[in-house]
Amino acid sequence: MKLQIKVPLLIAAVLLIMGVVAGGALLYSQRRHAIDQFQETARTVNGVIKGSLEHDMLTGDRANLQQALEAIGRNQFIDKASVLLPSGAIVASSELKEIGKTSSIDQLPAVLNNKVTHSGFETLEGQNVFHEVSPILNEPSCQTCHAPEQNVLGAIEVTLDTSSLSRQMQ
Repeated sequence: MKLQIKVPLLIAAVLLIMGVVAGGALLYSQRRHAIDQFQETARTVNGVIKGSLEHDMLTGDRANLQQALEAIGRNQFIDKASVLLPSGAIVASSELKEIGKTSSIDQLPAVLNNKVTHSGFETLEGQNVFHEVSPILNEPSCQTCHAPEQNVLGAIEVTLDTSSLSRQMQ
């Protein structure tokens, strides 16, 4: 093959490879950014719930926590928000029908024992979601009612709807 044909073919091949690599890098970057947004949203919602929980427990206004969870649950991107006892019993939830049931979160024992937050993409009840479970630590302000020996009082569960991410990635 003549050099006049080889050079343009080589340039076209290099440009094609660069386009594929750049496109892949762009998709990876967009996906990573979307994941970061889900994590930040879950952390923010978790923080709001924890703040409401602390305030409402100290003032004895437990009904306010339930109202806050219901308001949070009305957000189109939040699938569910719940407060769990160490036993897994759901004591407050954005979904009223869940209260009194036992959570089926596989990560709950690890969250409670290790006192660390677990988060990630999961399939729950056939739906792809971003799920975060955080421990509720027994802070000094909690110890007016709770024994100091009880290190973890329960957990906060936040589940975000990821259908917008799924549509974006298609």
